[in-house]
Amino acid sequence: MNNTDALRLLEFSRNQQKSPPKGLDYKKLPFAWVARAIAVGRSTQTSLRYWGKYASVEALIRIAQDIPKIENPDKLARAIAVFSERPFPLDYTLLLELCRHENEKVVWQAALALSWFSDPRIRVLAFEFLANPDTAREGLYLLELNFQEQDWEFLGQLTFEISDDRCEELTVRICEIAKTNPSVQAQKTLLQLYEAGSCASCRGYIIEKLQDLNCFPDWVLEEMLLDSYDYNREKAQAWAASQLEQK
Repeated sequence: MNNTDALRLLEFSRNQQKSPPKGLDYKKLPFAWVARAIAVGRSTQTSLRYWGKYASVEALIRIAQDIPKIENPDKLARAIAVFSERPFPLDYTLLLELCRHENEKVVWQAALALSWFSDPRIRVLAFEFLANPDTAREGLYLLELNFQEQDWEFLGQLTFEISDDRCEELTVRICEIAKTNPSVQAQKTLLQLYEAGSCASCRGYIIEKLQDLNCFPDWVLEEMLLDSYDYNREKAQAWAASQLEQK
């Protein structure tokens, strides 16, 4: 899959997963609304993200041009949040620099905004983040469009004997990497997440990716037929029935 196709899949995937908060028509909110929201912090970063999703290119450029002038970390994080749902319209070298900011909120928002781009520098930064458990989430976002086939070996090591609390944190992002960069080599990593985690929703997400990649082991299917989560059992029953029809 080339970078253009991967970017299209990433955009489609993110749009499918997220629903905007109710109560506001983000398509109609004027620039004055977002300027005040960034300045005084009376709106959530989620609201700012959805305003950015529907904003004009001209409005996004105005905010991007102001970012280097912002000194307050909270205000800076809010301004960058506008670019979670749309690619940053100016030179994203600025985002690379902000990913090394001392404020963790700024780093998180800068990583989200930077994750729309493919660049060797971003790949290097992704592995720097992945080397630290506190920034692994940011690293996985940056790796998604900067992924190489051999990286499944690294992710297999990352998830080996992973704790339950970290498993849930990383599962969704790794499944999204598998969706954007499909390969049967993802099986080892996905199975390690499956065995380590206790979240029923995460198990369901993992087995869907294994099924999509056509590397769904029989022993997992047998376990899922007895899963405590209704949705997982129903999916497993449907797959089992499909296998019988094919025989």
